[in-house]
Amino acid sequence: ARVERGILVAGPNSGLRLPPAAGVRAAALWVRSDPARSMVWLDGGSQAHLRGFLLGSFGPGPGGRPLYGPWPEGRGFWFGLWQVECLVPLDDQRGPWHHVAVSCDGDRVRLAVDGMFPSGWIANGPSRSPAIRSEQPFQVPGAIPPAGGDGIQIGFHRHGHPDWWAGDGEFQGTLDEVALWDRPLSREEMEALPTYAARGESYCRAIGEALRAPR
Repeated sequence: ARVERGILVAGPNSGLRLPPAAGVRAAALWVRSDPARSMVWLDGGSQAHLRGFLLGSFGPGPGGRPLYGPWPEGRGFWFGLWQVECLVPLDDQRGPWHHVAVSCDGDRVRLAVDGMFPSGWIANGPSRSPAIRSEQPFQVPGAIPPAGGDGIQIGFHRHGHPDWWAGDGEFQGTLDEVALWDRPLSREEMEALPTYAARGESYCRAIGEALRAPR
């Protein structure tokens, strides 16, 4: 793990491309967004229906949400499984840093913001129907986490600007403490991740030390 270095993403071609790895089941990061538009921070999946693994933010206006169907108003964070998205609100995302974590455990999805699990919505793109209010965990029948063979993109959408997307494919802002897991995280693990910063510690460093420890 690389620690003590944030990832500054300032537009096209400034993100990171990682080689294929084991299927991503969970991810966590600190994020500070610059503009209030819809953006993709992490893309670890594929374009197959319910096999995506997209993490990003959404905002108001024509550039802040997909073209294919109505999303809720305001701002927030979203996790996409390709054509089905789980969304949670957060109106002050432009200002301070926020910690975002997602875990996909079969057909159950949890999306945590600063260690909390707010109620949100499930949006089904192909149906073009309004997003449905939902408590967490979000229930997404048929979800199949990606195998990881397409690689992982950090800071931009691997497919650029597909026809269904009105926002920015490339994130503009700063990411820190980006971590990926090939297993789901428990609710308790997700709640604990942002507390490392309050203690002046790094969970990426702790993960690295655990992996290097003698077994």
